[in-house]
Amino acid sequence: MDPMNDKTWMAGKLGASALARRFGAVAENLANVNTPAYKKKEISFEDNLRSALENNCSSRKLTLKTTDEKHLGPNFRGKGTDGFKVEEITNDEGIYRLDGNNVDPEIEMAKLAETKMAYNGILRMMAKRADMIKTAMGGK
Repeated sequence: MDPMNDKTWMAGKLGASALARRFGAVAENLANVNTPAYKKKEISFEDNLRSALENNCSSRKLTLKTTDEKHLGPNFRGKGTDGFKVEEITNDEGIYRLDGNNVDPEIEMAKLAETKMAYNGILRMMAKRADMIKTAMGGK
C-alpha cells in the first residue's frame, strides 16, 4: 500500500501540518502579550478536515490541492481535498486588558498544551500506521 494514497496517513499529515500552524499562532500570541491593541490569532481546521474526510468516504484516498504539480509527485496532479483549508482568524472579541490587547496568557498556555498533546497523538498514530505498513510488507 502506498502511504501517499492512504486516507489515514493523509489525514495525519494534514492534521500535523495544521497543528504546527496553531503552534505558530499561539507563539505569536504569547510573544505579543504586552503589545497594546494586539488581537490574538486562532487557527481553525478541525471541521474542514472532518468534512474533507466525510466527503472522501467513498474512496480510500484523501488527495491534496497543490499550487505546483511537482510538489507531491505525479499521483496527485489535478486532484483536490474537497475544500480542506486551514483558517487563520484574528479574534477581536473580549478585550482582556485596558490597552486593547485580548491575549490571556493562561488560556494561550492551555491551548499550547492541548495542541502539543494532539500533535504528539497524531505523530504516534502515524508511527503505528507506518509500522503496520512495514509489517504488511514483510518487515519487522
